[in-house]
Amino acid sequence: PYVKASDELKTKPTQHSVQKLREIGIQPDILLCRTEKNLSRDIKKKIALFCNVEVDSVFTAM
Repeated sequence: PYVKASDELKTKPTQHSVQKLREIGIQPDILLCRTEKNLSRDIKKKIALFCNVEVDSVFTAM
């Protein structure tokens, strides 16, 4: 999510959500990230790395 006060995007909440899904046996193939700001390629790479999905499978929904 985008934090207005610090003007930055945080990836940890997404990582925790995917971890909870994996705990109940769901492994996502794609991630659709709802955010007010566009996700940079670097942010998408970080999400992909820690959520075990391909970078091209991380999408932004604004």
